Amino acid sequence: MGSDGTIFLSPMGLVMVMNTRVVQVQIAGESLPIVSSESDTHLEQLATLVDQRMRQVAATNRRLARDKVALLAALSLASELVELKIQYGNPSDQLDHRLSEPSHRLDLALADGPSSSVLADHAA
Repeated sequence: MGSDGTIFLSPMGLVMVMNTRVVQVQIAGESLPIVSSESDTHLEQLATLVDQRMRQVAATNRRLARDKVALLAALSLASELVELKIQYGNPSDQLDHRLSEPSHRLDLALADGPSSSVLADHAA
């Protein structure tokens, strides 16, 4: 977070300096300046999701302080993310596996020599 309260956001959670701009979003009745290279639409979708979850959490217990509501909303969203990762796996892990499989078959075929049927078996 910047000294002026500006929040820095990038796709991987890393602070980016190049190609960024400030976008104002509304969450829980507050206007927050976000510095990001993401599109305005994407940032507005994220802000809407967080705002909705905070409202859901606040509705369950009207006595919760705003910071507690924000933490519980973050935990709820993180829980959904973890569940989706478990259910669907990590896309980058799947891609790594799909890319390494043909390479592994080629290595086996080269190790077995020209009479190997390893490639022929999987080519169909």
